Amino acid sequence: MAEEIKLPTGPIGIYLSGGSDSAIMFWLIASQRQHDVVLLTVASDDKKFNVTPAQEVVKWVKSNTSVIVLEHRVILAPNLESRKEYRDQATDSLTKQWNLRCWVSGKTRNPDEKLLHHEQRKQDRDRLMPRVIHNHFYRPFHNINKSQLALLYEKYELNRLHSLTVSCETSYPPCGDCWWCAEREWAFGNYV
Repeated sequence: MAEEIKLPTGPIGIYLSGGSDSAIMFWLIASQRQHDVVLLTVASDDKKFNVTPAQEVVKWVKSNTSVIVLEHRVILAPNLESRKEYRDQATDSLTKQWNLRCWVSGKTRNPDEKLLHHEQRKQDRDRLMPRVIHNHFYRPFHNINKSQLALLYEKYELNRLHSLTVSCETSYPPCGDCWWCAEREWAFGNYV
């Protein structure tokens, strides 16, 4: 597992969705005390329930580590389909503004077994992802799934941090009846 996260020296960007994967990624990096960070949370007007959990994660990590957060930018795209475009524009802007050395994503692999609503999963997470792309985009969790992240939460006694996160991409509070809720329940034993 990627407990010690090796990244280029200097300030870095972290994609912080408000979910359990990016939250523990942020905490692990903050705990190492080696990087000032810029955080980027992207939502859309039709699905923005991840913004408050992301903000709560930032408050918790800042109060439990000595991390320096240079900026936490929250971007609201007009709709779900435009989120990637808005994320990419914000990534470029923040990289230039803060001279960021790299960006880090907490993206994990899908479970190796089929879960409820299997057809809803993001299929790009089915395969082993590259850990580094173009020397400036890092995925330290490229070869693990959410159940292995649950072990990290347990190891470091981060239940409070986990309780601030949201995985459901359908509603908040979580619907309890989508693939994202099923994945979280599979890994952590609950979807809230």
